[in-house]
Amino acid sequence: YLDAANNTIVFVDVIARCTALQKLDLTGNHIKSLPDELSVLVNLQGVALSTNQLDAVPPCIQFWTALKELRIAANQITTVPDKLFEPLKSLVSLDVKSNQIREVKGPIWMMAKLKLIEVEGNPIASPPMAFVRKGRAAVMGYFRSITNASRTRKLAFTDCELSSVPSEVLAINGLSSLTIDGNQVEELPESLTPLKNLTYLSA
Repeated sequence: YLDAANNTIVFVDVIARCTALQKLDLTGNHIKSLPDELSVLVNLQGVALSTNQLDAVPPCIQFWTALKELRIAANQITTVPDKLFEPLKSLVSLDVKSNQIREVKGPIWMMAKLKLIEVEGNPIASPPMAFVRKGRAAVMGYFRSITNASRTRKLAFTDCELSSVPSEVLAINGLSSLTIDGNQVEELPESLTPLKNLTYLSA
């Protein structure tokens, strides 16, 4: 276990020598990125990188396949690449609060062992915050509905507290029926235009 929190650390290359490391806390430093050399830390189970200056999720995390907890809140991260998280089959908790993230894709929410994902304090547009506020189970249900609609060509989000038509809905090829009754949508977007197969709309 290495706790180097709340210092003024910028470079962490030397940590690559600690190949048996299981827990690493670098919270509250001045770290802008992690070097690829840290890919060798395959025994890591818990990593805290919150309150640094990261503008991206470090690519080396994809090699930390034993990782159970990752905390990267309060940075300047804009995206959460699902490909980086795909190898992390043991991940239980992910904290990305207070960044600049607009989208957390479905495969991350669907990770088998993930129990907690914290995204508060981000300008999240996808998935809709109406589902995010209700928790991971609601978000998983949302993405399942989108997937099913790609097959059935029908989709209904009734009384879901939506404030706008989700972007994933507008991307469904061949959608013929859309029901969004009982929400808080003030106007229908011009981006509905590409839904040329839409024959039923209830709003």
